[in-house]
Amino acid sequence: MSSESKNETSILIIDDDRAVLDALADELSEHYAVSALDSGEAALELLEKQQFEAIICDVRMPGMGGVELMRKVQNIDPHLVRILLTGFQDDAALEAAWMPGGVYKVGKPWGDELEIILRRALEQRAVLLEAQQQLGEERQAREQAELSVHQLDKMASLGTLSAGIAHEMRTPLAFIKANIDWLKTSFGQHYPALFNEDAEKNPADKNLPESISSELKAVLNDCQEGVVRLSEILEGLRGYAAPSSANLKDIDIRECIEQAVRLVSFKYKHTVEIHTALETAMPHIRGHEGELSQVVINLIVNGVQAMKEKGNIYVRATSDTESLRISVEDEGPGVPEEILPRLFEPFFTTKSDEINGNGLGLSISLGIARRHGGDLLYENGTHGGARFILELPL
Repeated sequence: MSSESKNETSILIIDDDRAVLDALADELSEHYAVSALDSGEAALELLEKQQFEAIICDVRMPGMGGVELMRKVQNIDPHLVRILLTGFQDDAALEAAWMPGGVYKVGKPWGDELEIILRRALEQRAVLLEAQQQLGEERQAREQAELSVHQLDKMASLGTLSAGIAHEMRTPLAFIKANIDWLKTSFGQHYPALFNEDAEKNPADKNLPESISSELKAVLNDCQEGVVRLSEILEGLRGYAAPSSANLKDIDIRECIEQAVRLVSFKYKHTVEIHTALETAMPHIRGHEGELSQVVINLIVNGVQAMKEKGNIYVRATSDTESLRISVEDEGPGVPEEILPRLFEPFFTTKSDEINGNGLGLSISLGIARRHGGDLLYENGTHGGARFILELPL
């Protein structure tokens, strides 16, 4: 049997004596939500399904006795207030009296003693739980602060390292590019068919075997693409390590967004549809137009690549008296929860080799957002994919 009460504190009482059970239920239900059972086995089954703040149990019962039940209850909920009742002076009562682990013992008849012990024990339990919660929050905050400091230190070191790498690689890369261009030009002069798609107008030179001709062309093209790829990575490193120092100026953020959308739409116009919802009268902001356009382009391209270049992209912009929010949402698979802590790390990418992601896009975009006094955030989109939000102060 059970009775409801305005007090949300739930008490479970167990006694094989129906008269005792009814008396306990009637007395305690004035202040607590009471559930009453007549066996330890039934109580254990209920405790696996429902949470209680306190349990009051008779020591001597058929089957599972009160002492055994209290030991098993400790494993289910160590914070549960446990009170044993006994009206006998036998071995079971003696065992209950010596039982460790914060179990209260009350004799029968219990009088006011039971209610006083129950109330004080519940108060002590509440204080303990609050202290543990506060300790957990403090520990979590401390760990988060330590992680943030470590991350900032790592980012600063990486910025210095990136600047050095970019500087050292630019010169030899320029030599390699110049040599590859010279090779293509020279071979193209002696063997026009190598780099001319119209084979009938420029038949392959008979002095150069066809197998070597096709292989040489592929090798030179691969080398040239590799140089271009390395140059793009170096440019990203330069932007990450040495951000633009150009003066801020008033810019039309609406035009900035529309320009970014136009640039991306031209490339993916046959497979991806970009939907925009921009406020009609958007405020001008102080910033770098090129950098903010780069952020929007990066976010749109990331979304397109996440959808494997098929689907819809939603670009929205809203503002209030203090800030401007630009969101870019895709219909891709979203970002797995275990990846979120590393989402904005430089060089971290989940893109496949075919997409050739270098892992700098989001970290550079975050840097641009923060240089403008704003932030770049991630949340799950309404269409099942990812939504990135660029927040800028007005």
